[in-house]
Amino acid sequence: MDKAKAIEPLMVNLTGTVYIGPCLLHSIVVDADGAAAQVDVYDGYGTGGAQRFRINVPSDDCRPAFFPVPLAFRQAVHVVVNAATTYVSLQIESA
Repeated sequence: MDKAKAIEPLMVNLTGTVYIGPCLLHSIVVDADGAAAQVDVYDGYGTGGAQRFRINVPSDDCRPAFFPVPLAFRQAVHVVVNAATTYVSLQIESA
C-alpha cells in the first residue's frame, strides 16, 4: 500500500458481508448505544466461514482495534452485529 494513501472507512450497522474478495483489515471500531454491543468477524460470505475474532463493547462505549500488521482475509469480510451495535467502522484494503 502507498503510505500516502488514506483508506476510507466503511461504516455498517447491519449483519452482512461488507467486502468481497481477498483483502487486508487494518482497523475496526465498534460503538455501543444503551446496551452492550457484540460484533463477530468472519473470513467468508457468512457465518460458515472461519471466525477471525469477536469484539465486545460495554454499553455507551466505543472500542477501536488497530492492527499493526493487517489481518489477511482470503474470501470476504462478513460481520455479525447485535441490536445494541450503533455502528461498525472498518478500514479494508484490497489484497
